[in-house]
Amino acid sequence: ALFEPAADGSNSLSAVSATRNYMVLQVSEHVRTKLAFFKHAGDGAWTDETHEANGLAPAGEDVSVSAIWPDDSDECWVSTSGFLHPTTLAKAHAADGAKLRESLKALPPRFDSSQLTCSQHFATSRDGTRVPYFLLGPKELRLDGSNPTLLDGYGGFEISLSPSYA
Repeated sequence: ALFEPAADGSNSLSAVSATRNYMVLQVSEHVRTKLAFFKHAGDGAWTDETHEANGLAPAGEDVSVSAIWPDDSDECWVSTSGFLHPTTLAKAHAADGAKLRESLKALPPRFDSSQLTCSQHFATSRDGTRVPYFLLGPKELRLDGSNPTLLDGYGGFEISLSPSYA
């Protein structure tokens, strides 16, 4: 098996994209994307060629990969988006772990995010379940409980919402 969910339910398979020689798995781990690359080794076997650089996406960002010409090439489209960064489309190659080779297009920013930061934290529910959440705010924000806060949340039906640009 190329993917097995964690026993604690902390990850899930979000999407799969096949190129000529690779299977690219997008795994959601605590609502953060992690990419895994498997190269076809013949006779139904696959080798894990996931690069160290393909750890979890930065907090508050989402990454998706799709093959450009799946029958003929290992080139991929890579789309990135996040709470603080507009959607960007780039070209990459599966053999490089989808390391961005060429940025093609980006939506224009709607606000200046240079002084903002995003971090991930966990709350613990009464039954002990760890619930991930993202905290966005000024880089110099003191987490002392004295700041005005706007909460936005969703939870239900085992559906997670990925970070996206507003």
